[in-house]
Amino acid sequence: MKSMLFCLLWCVGIGTIFQNSDPAAAYFQKAALQVQEGHFKDAIQSYSAGIQSENKPNPRSYNDRGFAKIHIGEFEGALLDFEQALKIDPNYIGECYNGGIYFKMAVCYEKTELPEKASQCYEKQILQFEKNGGGLDMENCLLQTVQMPF
Repeated sequence: MKSMLFCLLWCVGIGTIFQNSDPAAAYFQKAALQVQEGHFKDAIQSYSAGIQSENKPNPRSYNDRGFAKIHIGEFEGALLDFEQALKIDPNYIGECYNGGIYFKMAVCYEKTELPEKASQCYEKQILQFEKNGGGLDMENCLLQTVQMPF
């Protein structure tokens, strides 16, 4: 009887774990490792699979995929991802470890020879940081963005 009760509780527990697992999260973790290893094309595929698996669109997913696209020179594709992130959440800032979202957009516009749009993005990023009281964060994000290899 005890072993049957244990088996029932174990099976219910395992079922709950699998029911609560998030396949999108696994793709994003894999993609983050691929980015760290410099495997940007593989990371883009993993981010894309994660985005397709998401129950609810997440701006960070598009931001991070756009970041990977920048590294392989897909500036137009990166811009589409950043714009999608902002469509999901117009107040999205992005993470400083890979530069603020408007900083990355500005880089893409510079690379596609659209300096006026780049300037507008720099201004938007500065305004976002000021709005959120992040003077030091802005400085760190600028430094992170300037040190990127693109």
